[in-house]
Amino acid sequence: MNSIKPKILLLIVSLWVLLQAISFWSTYDSLRLKEKIAIDSQLSKAKALFQSEFNRRGFYLSSFAETVTNDYGLKSVFGEDKRSVAIALHNHGKRINADLAMVVTPSGMIELQLVNSQQANQKSKVVRGEQQGQAFAFMPALQQDQLPPYYAIGNRLYQLHLSAIKSGPAIIGWAGFGYEMGS
Repeated sequence: MNSIKPKILLLIVSLWVLLQAISFWSTYDSLRLKEKIAIDSQLSKAKALFQSEFNRRGFYLSSFAETVTNDYGLKSVFGEDKRSVAIALHNHGKRINADLAMVVTPSGMIELQLVNSQQANQKSKVVRGEQQGQAFAFMPALQQDQLPPYYAIGNRLYQLHLSAIKSGPAIIGWAGFGYEMGS
């Protein structure tokens, strides 16, 4: 009779350990699933927030660029005095804290590109863009008013909107502004 007590005790302890292992595994699996659902929810919210902000800024850039390209003062010096166009574009860009301002000619050349650059002392300085004087890479898309949503200059990515500058029905160039992505 004494020999059966340790066997029963061993059976009870074994069942208890098995039950604890099952309980631990189900709790662990449940927490892992809950964590995955929470992460997916946060990513979904972040994506919706980013898309909303991106669309809002895009609408703002679009409206502002269209307003600027209708500015008679800009049109009157356009194609004649590059310095005056640069000053006018810079002043307009400062109004909306744009990180990028540029002008593209009808032939597809980037005539003017002004980029806000962070200096070592954390002050912002407007510098000539590295693509100034080069061909605009998205000229066919620009002519069809289907620019991609992002524009890269070096290792920086911008949300850019260009609007046509017209003299009567003729397009004499495009001017636009952009915000650096992540700022």
